[in-house]
Amino acid sequence: MIKTIVIVGHPSPADSGCQQFLRESAQLEQVEYYIATNQMDYQQVKRVQEHLVEFDRIIFQFPMYWYSVPGHFKMWIDTVFENSERNNLFSGKEFGLVINYGVKSSDFQAGRKERYTLSELCRPFESFANKLGMIFLPIFSISQFYYLTSSEMKRLAVDYQQYLTKKNSNDFLSKEVWIQQRLNLFAVQEKDDKRLRIFKHIVDHIASNRDQLSSLEESLTWIKEESSYE
Repeated sequence: MIKTIVIVGHPSPADSGCQQFLRESAQLEQVEYYIATNQMDYQQVKRVQEHLVEFDRIIFQFPMYWYSVPGHFKMWIDTVFENSERNNLFSGKEFGLVINYGVKSSDFQAGRKERYTLSELCRPFESFANKLGMIFLPIFSISQFYYLTSSEMKRLAVDYQQYLTKKNSNDFLSKEVWIQQRLNLFAVQEKDDKRLRIFKHIVDHIASNRDQLSSLEESLTWIKEESSYE
């Protein structure tokens, strides 16, 4: 099970509807939320560094301010990660970004309003991850949160949970495994017998389909190997 910490770089997350929504969506056992603040002495910084090492995946979550992070969060990053590359504290850990912004996602491309892609604008973070020996994950972006419909918000909540806890793979099989794990967790917590039977039926159905998919993949692999000898 992946253990994740979400470091929130919003200057006032309690006043942000988007940040509150994300926090509610991330009420998961293996996910911890941490609000970044600059009011730390040396010992507090040391404790934060030691605490971060306990996690498999570190997520920076923030609103985009002038194509970067809010000022106080930049100071927090500089303070906490200073000289970290020298002792390999974070080598091998996964590092991701959850970024929300007020423009359309389609604006981040050549020839459009913002001219550059989000990946291009976030290159400094990719360099940051590389410097510390971390694995840089695909960016999780949220565009115009307050314009999302109810169904889009539900989809966002599931996608966000997967980004925080699912194995770093975008294949269909890994998504099925993640869904099955979540359903198993719900089944353990469920008290109603009827709903429990429904959960178990869905889990069994997913497992059966996954076995069939694995068998199909093995057959395709065998066919490819046989073809290579012809």
